Amino acid sequence: MNLERILGELRDEKRRIDEAISALERISADRPRRRGRPPRWLQEHKQKNGHNGSDPDARESIRTRAESGA
Repeated sequence: MNLERILGELRDEKRRIDEAISALERISADRPRRRGRPPRWLQEHKQKNGHNGSDPDARESIRTRAESGA
């Protein structure tokens, strides 16, 4: 087993993933926030995962994480 080759491949894959994440972040930052009610599938997803959006502190922490890129 050639560990150097495996490490090189993993580094290449990490670089490609980082580039994809950066591209998606740029795309999402360029899009204005949508107005109106969110789609039903998004509401159902949030309810299923315990996110109801009623906690202002949670919304603020989500907003700061999104702005910081975390």
